[in-house]
Amino acid sequence: LADHPGRRRGFALLAAAIFTLHPLALSPVLYVVQRMASLSTLFVLASVLCLLRARANIFVGAGHARDQDAEPGHGDTHLPTSAVAGMACSYNIGKGGGLSGWLAPFGWLLAGGLFALFGLFTKENAALLPLFYLLADRVCFADAPYWRWLGRPGRGGRLTRGTLWLLAAAAAGLLAWYVVPGYAARPFTLTERVLTEGRVLWFYLGLFALPRINAFGLYHDDIALSTGGAGPGARRGALVGGGGLGWVGFRVRRRAPLVGVGLRGFLAGHVMESTLIPLESAHEHRNYLPLVGLACAAAWLLVDFHRRAPRPALAATGIVLAVLAATTALRAVEWHDADTFYRYQVEHHPESAHSRNDYASELGKRRRYVEALEQLRGAQRVAPWEAGYYFNYLLTARTAGLAVPAEVTDELDALLRSRPLSAFGLRTLQAQGDCLRKVCSFMAPDMAGWLSTYISAPVDHQDRSQLEYLLGLAYTQQAQVGPALNAFERAYSLDPKYLHPLFEQANIFMALGQWDNAGFNLERIRTANQMAAVRQDKALAELEAAIAKGRGGKEAVRLLGATADPTPETP
Repeated sequence: LADHPGRRRGFALLAAAIFTLHPLALSPVLYVVQRMASLSTLFVLASVLCLLRARANIFVGAGHARDQDAEPGHGDTHLPTSAVAGMACSYNIGKGGGLSGWLAPFGWLLAGGLFALFGLFTKENAALLPLFYLLADRVCFADAPYWRWLGRPGRGGRLTRGTLWLLAAAAAGLLAWYVVPGYAARPFTLTERVLTEGRVLWFYLGLFALPRINAFGLYHDDIALSTGGAGPGARRGALVGGGGLGWVGFRVRRRAPLVGVGLRGFLAGHVMESTLIPLESAHEHRNYLPLVGLACAAAWLLVDFHRRAPRPALAATGIVLAVLAATTALRAVEWHDADTFYRYQVEHHPESAHSRNDYASELGKRRRYVEALEQLRGAQRVAPWEAGYYFNYLLTARTAGLAVPAEVTDELDALLRSRPLSAFGLRTLQAQGDCLRKVCSFMAPDMAGWLSTYISAPVDHQDRSQLEYLLGLAYTQQAQVGPALNAFERAYSLDPKYLHPLFEQANIFMALGQWDNAGFNLERIRTANQMAAVRQDKALAELEAAIAKGRGGKEAVRLLGATADPTPETP
């Protein structure tokens, strides 16, 4: 797309500058876990470029702008020079003739396929590659026979296009049916998320067009849900979000093809993460791949403005790049250390429960426990349905030796009895379970109480086996041997491919000096290991050596009960 006749260098440089300097592209770079978003974008773009080069070498035949029967008004100004040059060639595969001419496009196809594979292994949204290629092909080879056939007038053309739309709708319906169970652990429904995402797309566009430092953030869980009623959840305004952008992109596709493909590329980049899949409503890193389309659209508008009024366009371009660079620099300052970062997140987004939770964690590391508890109480006020904030509140209070208000424990008990845990709540429980044997043994009574209440509640338990395993760990730290063994047995029976419960049972038997029972569990693990999703050969060998060591009268490897420091510095 950058290979635009007459203005290609300025356009390419400007599009790259907008993409590089825009503060919306910052979080996939500085937020380390989202480096996968930037790497996946690299592979997707590389694959598109390779496939376009292959397409330019595989000439399809009649139907291009250079042909005498091409539609009026279809000039070459929107095409890359490689495509225009290809139109002057004979209608054969390859341009160079001979074997090299035949192999050249297939080499580019192979490279494009490899980059696509790398992208898929980096992040799942690389599966959107076909959409991005089709958009690029539509701009670069607008008069190719297949596009002319698809856009032909008459009943046949309408039937073809209608069939494609029906297939897309059917695919969306199947995906919706498949992902609906995942919404059980979310505080919103499928309908609410779809309606909300229309507004979220406009929010992203607002961040692109008018980058306001106080509007950016790591989390955007403070965006109100669209429920279908009046106010911010009005259905009409929400649905216009995606549909309106697609309509604008379609309408300008001839007069401003790069604006059209940019807007449609922005929508295509959000097809996976901003539609049906039960993810959180908004995250800035989702815009890294779609930002490529917006940067191209903005660059085309500025270059076109320069053609009409050079001096004002240069001034406008300078101002735009300066504002982008300054805003990105300010954001980078906010990211320079954890305390500053989380404090700014809460200042910019006081209604973001995730921001308050992260700030509380940082305050706890600095032993500012009272402030941390205030932030966690604020998170509970904003998101009263999220049990994870209550788990962290009790952990912080117990660490500081502070009393826990009765209303906090009552609210948590009511939540555990009435709602499934969210993904965040389950991760929080898992983290505290991992901490039990390290520095959080004092949390064992609390965890045993939480898990017993939740397991017995009439709600949908997503991973009952894992919950029973965590309950067994909590009992183990309290030296409650019978309940611990029973919990581990239930965990294993619920998921026979999950071997950790059997290892924990063996640890208990070794701590008690019951070597025959430990040996019996060793044989059970050997058998189960043959069918395990992840084989535990190394751990199995270590357990066998520990049992042999114990039978020889030496000390067991692990002890039962509260072996951790009861007063940790920073759990």
